[in-house]
Order: sequence, then C-alpha cells, then structure tokens
Amino acid sequence: MFIRAVDVPTYVEHGAADLGIVGKDVLLEQGHRDLYEPLDLKFGFCRIVVAEAKGKGKRPVTKGWTKLRIATKYPRITERYFSQKGFPVEIIKLYGSIELAPLVGLAEQIVDLSSSGQTLREHHLVEVEEIANSTARLVVNRASLKIKYQGIGDLIQKLQKGLKTFHENR
Repeated sequence: MFIRAVDVPTYVEHGAADLGIVGKDVLLEQGHRDLYEPLDLKFGFCRIVVAEAKGKGKRPVTKGWTKLRIATKYPRITERYFSQKGFPVEIIKLYGSIELAPLVGLAEQIVDLSSSGQTLREHHLVEVEEIANSTARLVVNRASLKIKYQGIGDLIQKLQKGLKTFHENR
C-alpha cells in the first residue's frame, strides 16, 4: 500500500499492514505507539530544527523572549522540547509553508524539518537549535511479528545485510 506517512503507524499498529516504513519525525510527533521499530533504514536523513528570521542574532531559544510564538506542523515535538527547557510557548499549527510564519509576523520562530538548510536560507531564516534527527524506520506490528516471526525476521535480516553492504561500498 502507498499511504501518507502520518498514517503508516496507524495501519501497522492496528494490523492493517504487518510492517511499514516511516520517518522518525512522524514517530516522535505521534508519541508512544504499540509498534516494534527494529531498524533504522538510514535514508531520508533530515533534522528537526528551530529556526528564526536572519538578523535576530543566533542565540539559545530560551533567551530574549517572554513567550515565543512558534509555527510548526510538529506541535507535540515542539511542546515537549520547550517544556523540557521550562520555557512557555504558544504553538501555531500549520500544515505547509511553515517558513513564511516569521517573515509575515505570525510567529517568532518555527520548528520544521531541514535536510540541507536550503529552504531556510531561501526564506532568510537561520537555524537556532537542533531538536532531533530523523531517518526512515522500519516499523512492525507486534502481533504480526509473533505470528509471522520467520518471514518478518528474514526480511529484517535481509534489510540489515543490505544496509551493511550498501554502507561498506560507499
């Protein structure tokens, strides 16, 4: 099946699919799921970052603001991150064009994915902090793993071997 990345954990967790491939960013945003995550597939690398308009002076996110407005499509990751720092934020949930929010005054900062930083630069934004890394992950339904252990186990081993061979030959 080809489905939206955000739906992969749901399909796998509820047994509509035995396994799936999804970004770690999706897993972090959705929080605890009853899934087995046996393998980092090591592709699709990107980072979840805090960014702001260039010229604000690169500084830790907890300095200089009383309550930040942050635009993101990752409200849970954002809330957890800033809560752990003990810093109050107002989260503005967006579904696209996150990088426009600081430019039009909607938010002081954003939390978004960045791989090369090119989109941030194109919108005159600078990275302030990195929250987490994300790569594609294999996720497996726990019941399927028990019932179909041999087949799923063989697939995991083949993927591990393929990843090892790929990275040795780079």
